[in-house]
Amino acid sequence: MLPRIGNNQSLSEQAYEAIKGAILTGEFKPRDHLREEALASSLGISRTPLRAALKRLQYEKLIIVNSTKQTFVSEVNIDDMARVFVFRFAVEPMAAKVAATVIGKRDLALVEDCLKQHTARIKSGKMDKVIDSELLFSSLIARATENEFLIDSVAMINTFVQRFLALSPSTPDAVPHSVEEHRLIYKALKDHDPAAAEKRTCAHLTNVAARLGFQLPF
Repeated sequence: MLPRIGNNQSLSEQAYEAIKGAILTGEFKPRDHLREEALASSLGISRTPLRAALKRLQYEKLIIVNSTKQTFVSEVNIDDMARVFVFRFAVEPMAAKVAATVIGKRDLALVEDCLKQHTARIKSGKMDKVIDSELLFSSLIARATENEFLIDSVAMINTFVQRFLALSPSTPDAVPHSVEEHRLIYKALKDHDPAAAEKRTCAHLTNVAARLGFQLPF
C-alpha cells in the first residue's frame, strides 16, 4: 500500500519518490501492471501529478509503457546488470580517485560511519538495510568529489543496483563480503592515495561481479 502524500514537496515529486521506493524495494515487482486510477487513489492525488511522476520513472527505465498505453514495472535480468557494471567501472573508480585527492575530514568521517553501520547491519541480518549501506558507500565517495556529474552518475547506477540486489537470490551471500573491500577503499581515501583508491575500487567491482555471476565483456 502506497502512503498518502501531502504538500511539503510537489505532488509529482512525492508520487515519484513513493512509486520509485515501492519498485526498488520489490513491493512492486517486475511486470506488475501499474494502473493510474489505483495509484492516484492510493496516493490521494489527481492523475496530473501522477503522470508527471510516471514520466520520470519511464525515463529512468523503472517502468515501461506499451503500445496500448498500459504501464508496467520493467524487468531486470543478469544481462542488464552486466551492462550496468560496465558503467560502474567507468564511473566509480574515477570517483574514488578524485575523492582521494580532495576528501576532507567531514566526508571521511561519513564514510567511516557508513562502514560501521554496514558491519552492524550485516550482523542484524536485515538485508534491505545492508543493501542501503552498500549503496551509501559509493554515494558518499561521489559526494566527496563535489562533481555533480559523478554524483548524478553514481545515483543513477545505484537505482539499478538497488533494485537488482533486492530481487536477486544471490544477495544474502554476496553483499556482506563487500564491507572488507570497502575498508580498503576507505584506507586509500584516508591516505589520500588516488592510485590505490582507483585500483581498490576496480578490484571491488570485479569481485562483486564474480559473486553475483555477471559475465563482463572485458
